[in-house]
Amino acid sequence: MVLRAFAQKFPGRYSFFGLGGKIAESAGLMLVENIVDRAVIGFTEAIRNLAYFRNLLKRIDGMMERKEMSGALLVDYPELNMRIAQLAAKHGHPILTLIDTAG
Repeated sequence: MVLRAFAQKFPGRYSFFGLGGKIAESAGLMLVENIVDRAVIGFTEAIRNLAYFRNLLKRIDGMMERKEMSGALLVDYPELNMRIAQLAAKHGHPILTLIDTAG
């Protein structure tokens, strides 16, 4: 996992927080929100969860504005991550996107 690799290569230099689940948390991610159960498939689910994701993006925007992070490492969830990348760019944060080509 990417977080474990960073921790091994740069011990104590970086801390990560963000959106994920228990696996990412066990790898060292400080969870802002557990979104594993919020996977959205289809138009109806997207509409049902629209307010949740809108509020989540507002929280992330606020964190970026307050400089609570120095960059964005985006893995999976391409639709959500593109919006997070836009927020990071707006605040001048570097963006690293990882795309799983195997799955």
